[in-house]
Amino acid sequence: MEDIIVTGATGFIGRRLIRELLKVYDKERILCLIRDKTDDLEISGRQILSELNVKIKYIDLVSGTGLKDLPQNPKLIFHLAASTESGDKDHRCNDEGTINLLKAFPNISSETKIIFTSTTAIYAGREDLDQPIIKNTIPFPSNEYGRTKLFAEHVLKDKTEKSGINCSVFRLSTVWGEGTRKNGLFDKMNKLVRNNSIIPRLNWQGKTGLVNVDDVVRILINKSFNRSDENFEICILCHENLTLAEISEVIHRKSKVRYSQIWLPLFFWNFAGSIVKKTGLFEKFTPNGLYNLLWRLNLIINDSLYCKPDESYAETNKFKTSMKNFKVDYLNNE
Repeated sequence: MEDIIVTGATGFIGRRLIRELLKVYDKERILCLIRDKTDDLEISGRQILSELNVKIKYIDLVSGTGLKDLPQNPKLIFHLAASTESGDKDHRCNDEGTINLLKAFPNISSETKIIFTSTTAIYAGREDLDQPIIKNTIPFPSNEYGRTKLFAEHVLKDKTEKSGINCSVFRLSTVWGEGTRKNGLFDKMNKLVRNNSIIPRLNWQGKTGLVNVDDVVRILINKSFNRSDENFEICILCHENLTLAEISEVIHRKSKVRYSQIWLPLFFWNFAGSIVKKTGLFEKFTPNGLYNLLWRLNLIINDSLYCKPDESYAETNKFKTSMKNFKVDYLNNE
């Protein structure tokens, strides 16, 4: 009987999660809900699931297709499926998809535990940049990606209050590791470095939280064994904070490309930061592609996604000493 449901199993985190789940749970208990799409990430993810011989079911979270005959009363739901490309116009997978997933379990038991991966991008528009993000920081999403992920959190919280299920929300900082998403931060950085672009060599000032994908998976699985004291809990998952300049230097070293930083004065960054920080005010009047560029610039010029790492381990302190560090592990273990 399948009583462990996983959405987003073909994704960057999901494919690793399945491998580790099989080490601690029987294969027969796991059911992966996957999209009927044919992009490169999906195809390679399906191949991994096929090799692992786990059960799959094709579904569409946005339309609800394939959700009517799921096994009822699951013990665990890992909800990882998401639209994560900030430049996309359609992020309905995040909010409407979560609503439809919960509708598929009308009589869900209070014994069910849901583990949901959210994002620190819900803080991208915050004003208090002199303070790091902690669990009690008020979310301030500044694009559709952040808004839909935050709305999904509200949906889950409402469900816990009505049904008594247990839900843990992990607001992930930037996740790094081998095989990152095509056209994501690290993929783009690698391409720019290989092409000897000057962009990665600028002395970018904004600190961004980072966490390794393997550590994320270990923490999610560890959480699956323990019910939270509160029915609905939030954890900000961040291990370290680096600027894009620091990330770039490491990627240059890994790629064996000479790194020579281009230094721009602090007054330039302060001025640029004050401009991109306000772009959210003009979102409705700015073309989607341009707005996404400005939105991303805010994240690497300002400390918009700077997190306090200690807040990340309320329930996972045993992982503190073994978490991967980008500057060391990216160079040595990738």
